[in-house]
Amino acid sequence: MSVRWPVARPAPIPALLAAVLALAAGCSRGPVQPNVASQCGLQPDHLDFDSVRVGQTAERTADVYNLGPGNLSASALLSDSAFSVVGGSTLLLAPGDRGTLRVRFAPARAGARACTLTVRPGGCRLALQGTGWVPTGPVPPPPASPWCSVSSRSLDFGRVEQGDSAFLAFTVRNLGGGVLRGRPTLVAPAGFTLLGPDSFALGAQESVSVRVRFSPPAPGAFGGGVHLADNGACPDPVSLFGRGRPLPIPGYAEWSGAGAGRLQGPLWLAVGPSGDVYATDTLAARVLRFTPDGQLVRVIGGPGEGLGQFRYPPAGIAVDGREHLYVLDTGNGRLDEFTGEGALAGAWNYLGQVSPPLALATDGDTLLYVLTTLTLEIRGPTAGTLRSLAAPSPLPNSQCGLAAAGGGRVVVTDADHHGLWVYEPGAGGWAAWGSGCQFVNPLSAAADSSGTLFVGDDASRARSSCLAANRVLRVGAGGAILGAWGLGDYGAEDSLVVEGLAAGRDGRVYVADPARGVVHCVPAAALQPAPATPWAWP
Repeated sequence: MSVRWPVARPAPIPALLAAVLALAAGCSRGPVQPNVASQCGLQPDHLDFDSVRVGQTAERTADVYNLGPGNLSASALLSDSAFSVVGGSTLLLAPGDRGTLRVRFAPARAGARACTLTVRPGGCRLALQGTGWVPTGPVPPPPASPWCSVSSRSLDFGRVEQGDSAFLAFTVRNLGGGVLRGRPTLVAPAGFTLLGPDSFALGAQESVSVRVRFSPPAPGAFGGGVHLADNGACPDPVSLFGRGRPLPIPGYAEWSGAGAGRLQGPLWLAVGPSGDVYATDTLAARVLRFTPDGQLVRVIGGPGEGLGQFRYPPAGIAVDGREHLYVLDTGNGRLDEFTGEGALAGAWNYLGQVSPPLALATDGDTLLYVLTTLTLEIRGPTAGTLRSLAAPSPLPNSQCGLAAAGGGRVVVTDADHHGLWVYEPGAGGWAAWGSGCQFVNPLSAAADSSGTLFVGDDASRARSSCLAANRVLRVGAGGAILGAWGLGDYGAEDSLVVEGLAAGRDGRVYVADPARGVVHCVPAAALQPAPATPWAWP
């Protein structure tokens, strides 16, 4: 064993903080920013405080959901002073998050009160009602005019496979007097069918069930609404949401290991010439070697400060054509080399180095690429640095991915600037790929033996208003997206993260998902050119 590349320990990051950042915060370094384009949802859509004695209070809660692609700063506005929001009326929600509003009814005089709570931005509405009473008199009667109550402001059909259907209903009730009349109609009906009734006329305390069917015409998300066209101020429209799930395609799989080889937060992946998959195990500070179908072959390293151990979770891995594994061990300030059998073959100490390593990749043969904060070093197996290039500028302030894509082409992912840096021999430097919403939050990259480039785009932690799912992208010249596979497709759940990628020798792309502790095995055929259908709100 030789010790080479003497160079300075960067300031260590606490292990727990590193794990939390890797699993929850990704590249984000600032506070969540509000996005006025976000959509919101409320559950339930109606709060009834019943009768409350004057001078006393009653409280109810409602959940606010951020259903949009961006961050939501939700403020609750009330139209009647008898009602108030307890504990703050503003919620800051990331995409998919839920917050709770606690509403208080404090009647100052006897009588029925009604109010609308509106969440801005997003326009969600919550109907509130209650009656104030005094001990010496009877409870005031309900209003003489129609007063509409809807059991749910939104219907979520969840994931429905193409060719199948799901059915949901909501109830309309007249809580007032007179006759509540309405004629339900669909808004943005793609995928949704109104099953009845065609109209309703409800006397006091009468109700009717409005039934809706969702049959997704294609994969992706669908939104719509039911407009009640009533005379009783019903919440309008009742929002509809569902997602079409394509039929599973042959070859998709996922695995997480078992026993001593169970993954505890896979983050970085690499594939060796044997076809075996290597995965960094974030919470266990080790590297696991698996067969392509997820059978444990070997455990490499473990927590510690000695040679062959990792003080903190490895920050990157790569495997060359000899089945030698390279591990970026930031906690100990080393770049370690292991044989395929797990024996330590070498260690480069970078303590004191002005520009510490950020990411690793190999060309699948003899070359090792090491991206530092200032340079891209191209190394041979024994001859040390063969060539050093200036790193792209500006580099991401945090996580970035590195891939050697054949013919000397090198790709760096840049989540901070929503794009890629690409070096082509003879091109005179680094080219920037990506503009607008072409890439949302690219964290990782990989290339197969033919040079086909794949990029992991983790929109769940995006700092962008772009609408996108967590995706694996097949990328062509200039950054053109030739195919995409979202983690809501082919059997996986929606709200996951896309971290490390590796291109297998079996025609599959391997995707690290630390949120669920699994590796997704995605056939290349799943990366289809059709983009995901965006949500269509009424």
